[in-house]
Order: sequence, then structure tokens, then C-alpha cells
Amino acid sequence: MNAKGSSDVALVSMPWMSPTMPSIQLATLVAALADHGIPADRYELYLDYAARVGVNLSKIMGGQSGFVPEWVFSRHYYQDSNPDRINEFRATRPRIGLASRELEDEVLEALCIATDAFLEDIAAGVPWGDYSAIGFTLTVSQLGPSMAMARMVRRVAPQATIIFGGTACAGPMGPAILQACAEADVIVAADGEDTLPEIVRRLAAGQELVGMAGVHWRDGDEVRSGPAGSPVHPGKVQSRLDYDPYFARLDRLGLRDAVEVWLPFEGSRGCWYGEKAQCTFCGLHEIMKFRSRDGERVLAQLDFFRERYGITKFFGVDLILPKEFHETLLPTLARRPEKWDIFYEVKADLTEEQFALMAAAGITWIQPGIESLDHDILRLMRKGVRPTHNIQILRWSKEQNIQVSWNLITGIPGARPEMYERMTALFPLLHHLPPPTGVGNFQLHRFSPYWDNAQDYGIERLGAHPLFRGVFPLPEQQLDDLVYWHDFRLADGDRSATTETAIADLAAAAKAWLLAFRAGAELSIISADDGRAVITDKRDGDARRFELDPDEAALYTVLSTNRRRSVIMNELERVSSGNRMTDAAVEETIETWADAGLIYTERDRVLALAVRPAADRRAALVAPHGYLE
Repeated sequence: MNAKGSSDVALVSMPWMSPTMPSIQLATLVAALADHGIPADRYELYLDYAARVGVNLSKIMGGQSGFVPEWVFSRHYYQDSNPDRINEFRATRPRIGLASRELEDEVLEALCIATDAFLEDIAAGVPWGDYSAIGFTLTVSQLGPSMAMARMVRRVAPQATIIFGGTACAGPMGPAILQACAEADVIVAADGEDTLPEIVRRLAAGQELVGMAGVHWRDGDEVRSGPAGSPVHPGKVQSRLDYDPYFARLDRLGLRDAVEVWLPFEGSRGCWYGEKAQCTFCGLHEIMKFRSRDGERVLAQLDFFRERYGITKFFGVDLILPKEFHETLLPTLARRPEKWDIFYEVKADLTEEQFALMAAAGITWIQPGIESLDHDILRLMRKGVRPTHNIQILRWSKEQNIQVSWNLITGIPGARPEMYERMTALFPLLHHLPPPTGVGNFQLHRFSPYWDNAQDYGIERLGAHPLFRGVFPLPEQQLDDLVYWHDFRLADGDRSATTETAIADLAAAAKAWLLAFRAGAELSIISADDGRAVITDKRDGDARRFELDPDEAALYTVLSTNRRRSVIMNELERVSSGNRMTDAAVEETIETWADAGLIYTERDRVLALAVRPAADRRAALVAPHGYLE
């Protein structure tokens, strides 16, 4: 089933990674070990699991919150030691999006049987006993699967040192894993490029791990820790990353035609915005310090991937698109005749020129972190953008044929009913623009400002989210340290009935938006050669036409980027020197358009809503991750 190479090191990635992508974590660590002359074998076992249970089901589960995906495997780990709490989870578990709860129960029962067989087969099919060090990467929903596999590996390779590392090991979560998982020997709670090669070297030399930064290890019955680790620059590794084992595994499992592969790449680590003003709910990373790679090296890596694998779909794993790439990487890509499909997370306050450059460079899918369309809620979130920024990026996405994934977050501390009511009233004006993929209450995540400064925001932390009690049946304090997602109570008590109603109305309005968008809602503008323009409005089913004379058409063009009212006249004179509209005429036209829903006004800002025709139409891309759908 799995042939061993010439290495004493095995690196493993378990479900629930997306089967549509190779593991950049494993590829990076293998390259880092190669820099030190240490060969390593890769086992992207999430592919084996997807082949067993089906690619579609694997993607559905991988897009869920961590409770159910973790439980499918932690059930195997704890079924002998704590079967009651493990089985109780079935009654309290959240829905996973299938047609009925009864169907979900049947699917989960089948998954449990398939999971047990999968673990047994992998334990027997890989020569684990030949390795002296076996490492598991932990990202989202990989702790339970890695614990279960580590137990199976320990039985056949008692001499191996089992190492866990990744984002799920940050902060107190790392030592908590050692307490929860008897099979784990070492935890890497820092970037692994420097740390893992040194661990392997010391283990081979029979040396202790004392003094190693960012490392926790088991010493008899004790858990010991080195000093905190330092951030590593993402361009540190010199050996070339490759995804050869992933594609070999795809072929061996017969999955090559079952998945649309995206190749992950890394342009930066940290967040340049979060480094100075972290969004209040964001706990995506323990270390926000921004570190960007050189654009030329990123391009060389993408060119290598393109030549080697014949694939032009690339997934940026960065928390945010580096600003400097607008001067380096993107212009180079834009000048090339071959166009790629690139996914990136971006901040929504892009200029129109920057957005057009992204489109020209082949960024065809973005996640702009919109989260809200209300000015006051965005301020409470510390997003650093206005509703007009968010709406215009939705409009530009449609005009430039860029797919966009975004969601609405509700329940933010300090948010009042009228803020949700304003959005509910706004949504019908936006039915022609890409709708949110979901609406949900904010979650209290470790490392977020809401977590670090809970009292300042009127939040009382209550410990690990209660659903985790049936996933990892551990003593309360251990569980609190182990998990990322925590329960909370707002200091001013439960939300009022008025707020609950406002949020429910908002969710209903978001669903209506989705249905209208899928039905072809339209608000478009077509310009004529003589300077005139026609706006067609089919957002509510009935078609309306608005004819604009050349002066009005020039004004509408000025408003295609959100403008302060105080600069509109100057911009109009700049783009149309012969325009005859007076200040009063401009204000009267803006009010007329606002009444007709052709523009959006937000305090001192004005933004056109009608979409100009895209230069070309592309077929919709298949989401590489379930959470983007």
C-alpha cells in the first residue's frame, strides 16, 4: 500500500484536509529537512480517507466546524476509555447540512465504521516500524484524527518518537495535547523550518531537547517546555518545494479524475493589517507579525509548479495578500499571455486600479473578509473599512469575473438591533451582487482581541465550547487548554428579543438575496458611443429602465468608486471638462438615484450600484475548500 523511502522520518497529514490540494505543510517541512541533509517520506493520508468515504463527503465534512469532524476520529481514540461521553455527542451534535438529521445519523454511522477500517488498514499498510521519528501536522480538525492514528502507529512502532506540530499546537494547546494524547512525545509550537530538523538531529544523536525554543516534550510523567519560539520568515527554506508524493498518491488511489486540483503556495505569514489593528473577533494566528516573501521567488515557485504538474490553479494560503505584490508579483503575472486561476484573501479597501490589476494577474477567487455591511458594526469589529468599500468590491468582482466568498457575522458585542435592521433594508438593493455564503454569530476564538481582552468587551469566558466535551472527554481545565473555540456570556446578559428578531430578519434577508442572485437579479449599466447610458433594473423581477444623458452618465461613472460628497464635483470636472451640471443639479440627481436604489449613500459617501458588463464570462470554479462554498 505504501512504500518506504530511504528516510528515518515520516511526515503525516490526516483528514480533514481538502483532497483537492497537496499539503503545503508537509512539502515545506520536507524541504526544510532537505536543507539539513535529512530525507523524509510524506503520507497525505487524507487522500486515502477521501478515496474510502468519497471525495464529496470528505469535502462536506472538511467544511464543517470542528466538532463533528474531530469526533469521527476521537470516538475511535476514546471509545474504550470514555464511551458514555463519546456516545452522548450523537444527541447534541450540530447539523452537517444533509437533508435530515436521520440521514446524517446514518451517514455518521457509516463514517465511523469506515474510519475504524481506515485506521486499521493504514496501521498495517505503512512500514511505520522503520521510522525513528513520525510527525503529524495539525491544522483545522486534525487533532482527533492524528491522535487516533498516533495510537495505531504506536502499537506497530513502539520505538518511534511521535511529534505533533502546527497551528493547533500554539499557546497552551501544545502542552495540553501531551496531557490528552499519551502517544505524543514532542510538540512543536512554533514555525517548524528550524525546529524540526534540530529535533531530528538531537534524537538521532541521543541528545535531550532542553533549551529548544517553541518545543514541549514528555519527560516521564512530566511535560517540559522550552522558551517561546520566534517567527520564521516564509522564504527561509532553500530547497525547492514539490508535490510529487501527492500526485503519485492521487494516481495510486484512482482519484486524479475525481478532484479539481489547486496547488497551494505561500507568499507571506502573519497579517500586515492585524499587526497594527487586529480585528476584534480574529484569532486566526498566535503571531500576527507580517513576513512577506520576495515576489520573484514566489513567481519562480509557481512557474515550477505549472511546468511540473500542468496545473494553473493556485491557492494562496496567506492570511492576507501582501501589499508589495501590487508592485512586484501581480504586474508580472498581468503581462503574461497565459492566465492562471489564483485564490487569495484580501482586505476590502482596495483601489479600483489595484482590483483591476488583481483580475489581470489571474486572481479569480477572493475572500475579502467583509463580515458586515453596517458602518457601526464594522467599527466595532475594527475592520478598518466602510460599507462602501465592501459593496464596491462585490460590484467589481462581478464586473471583473472574480468569484468572491464572504460571510456575515452577527452577535458582535455592542451591536444594536437598528444596525441589523439597516442591513436588512439594504440587502434588496444588492440582489444583483454576490451574496454572503452564510450568516452566523461570532465565535470566541483563542488569540483574538475578544479573548485576550474579554472584560474590556463585556465578555465573560466560560471555557471550552460545551460540544467539545463529547469530542475530547477530558477534565475541564485540560479541555479548556486544548481547544481553540470557547464558550462565553456577554456581561449585559442574553441578547434582547428585539436583537434576536433583528438577526433572524437579517438571516432571512440574506437567504432572499441568495435566491434572487441565483435567479438572475440584475442592475446593469450600458454606455453608448455618444456618452449616454442606460441602466436596467431587474432586482425585484420587474424590469425598469433609466436613461442617462452624457452629463448624468459621467456623474455615474465618477460614483463607480465610493466618493465623499465633498469631492464629487471636483472629480466630475476632472473626468468631464464639458459637464454642465451645477452643484445643485448633482445633489438633486444623487437624491433621485438614491430614491430609486441606483446608488448607495452611507453618511458622507456615495457609491454607484449598477454593474458594467464584464469583458468575458468564465465558467464557475469549483471551491477547493468546503468553507468557501
